[in-house]
Amino acid sequence: MVRDTRQPKRRRSNEDKPDASGWSASLYNKTAPFVYSSAFITPVLSLLDAKPGEKILDLGCGTGQITLEIEKVVTQGKGGLVVGIDASESMVSGLVATDRN
Repeated sequence: MVRDTRQPKRRRSNEDKPDASGWSASLYNKTAPFVYSSAFITPVLSLLDAKPGEKILDLGCGTGQITLEIEKVVTQGKGGLVVGIDASESMVSGLVATDRN
């Protein structure tokens, strides 16, 4: 008799299912958490060199971790604002969940 040793397929939770744009914030955060590590964020923030009071538009903000870091700088000055935009409803929902925590 031959025994099947393959692992059963794991079902994705509903939050892991990609949205209409093909992205899943939950799955992205599970498989690519290094993207938000200091080693990746620091050079980006250094190149941006945001200043207090600036107005910044973050296109493709994903779940917004970097957007929130930028916000900490620009809101130190009068009128400072950062707006994050992403085509993925899942990613933006991840941003909203992050911001509420």
